Amino acid sequence: MRILQVLGSKSPGGGSQEHTRFLSLGLCEKGHEVIVVTRPGKIGDWLRSEGLETIPVELRDRRRAIQTLCSLIQDRRIEIVHTHNRDADIPGIISGVKMKVPLVVTTIHAFLNRDKLGNPKMNFPLWKYNRLLRRRPHYIIALSEALKRQLLEEIRIPSEKVKVILNAVDLSRLKPLKSPEAMIKEVGGEGKLIVGGVGSLIRLKGYQYLIESAREVVKKVENVMFILVGDGNYRKELEKMVEDKGLNRYFHFTGKVSHVTDYLQIMDIFVHPSLSEGLPRAVMEAMGMGIPVVATKVGGIPEVVEDVTGILVPPASPEGLTKAILELLSSAEKRKRMGEEGKKRIYKDFNSRRMVDETEEFYLNAINDKIPNGKKAYLWSDSCRR
Repeated sequence: MRILQVLGSKSPGGGSQEHTRFLSLGLCEKGHEVIVVTRPGKIGDWLRSEGLETIPVELRDRRRAIQTLCSLIQDRRIEIVHTHNRDADIPGIISGVKMKVPLVVTTIHAFLNRDKLGNPKMNFPLWKYNRLLRRRPHYIIALSEALKRQLLEEIRIPSEKVKVILNAVDLSRLKPLKSPEAMIKEVGGEGKLIVGGVGSLIRLKGYQYLIESAREVVKKVENVMFILVGDGNYRKELEKMVEDKGLNRYFHFTGKVSHVTDYLQIMDIFVHPSLSEGLPRAVMEAMGMGIPVVATKVGGIPEVVEDVTGILVPPASPEGLTKAILELLSSAEKRKRMGEEGKKRIYKDFNSRRMVDETEEFYLNAINDKIPNGKKAYLWSDSCRR
């Protein structure tokens, strides 16, 4: 098959970027021709360094983007257009439908129509986007059952158009580059139990509630520290909260890092206090490295975190976080058992190979279902296999 992946990002490192990377690489390994279109930026160099053909297009300039994508579809005889993120969905879907591409599909990576705190939001541009999703793509992939429910109930997408293909982790990437000893020294964690989180430092991720919780945790456990891996527009406010509560000696902010696994390997507990989520890759990566998880019971998180792999707490609840963190800090045996069970679960059910296989099967079934009279579509993959 000749597949055009359209990604509405210009920087590497996020969940949809990593998802598109390992999906595209996996499809190439299976013999398909894959082209990735992104917004101009560092993400292009990142994807090209992985061996993916990547073309920069300013997707926010929608008129020009549609013209460019239509030309690309025609010149490369694209059979499938697959979009990721709103900036890609609008020009990508319109271009694919306009050019009568056999299959136009979009993946929904996170809850739609939400503000910075995860509360429902609606305005005219979002209304138009929702209408586009209802009317134009042939199918929509949801990365969790929770996302599917929102698409059906709130966006009113017909159920026959929605396919769940659970998010996944590229297990080959869960390999630290630095030693645990070096990383512990870097963060000043010698002799301490380390509670950590990974993600964008924005309000939606709920780290303000972790800081509230930390104030109570350190009263009970002196040899503990907290590390937050990532960056974002809420970082200064979080750092001020830490300072105002007298917690500076207990916290370490890493900023943006290239290899998250270097930090994951030294965590005794992984905390994900988000207010809204689809099916977060950060949680799955932590579980894949054998770390017990404390996470909020929102979105698709309960689909991956179970009682035997971690502890779920209500969102926006410092009290819930405190109780769960203290429970795990008090029992090395429980941390070990939950970490082992979580790792088994990720390797079995949430690995990227499974996700690539399911997506390829979905493509083949969907594109052939759309051919009249039961005739099989002629696909690029067929010619590769002859």
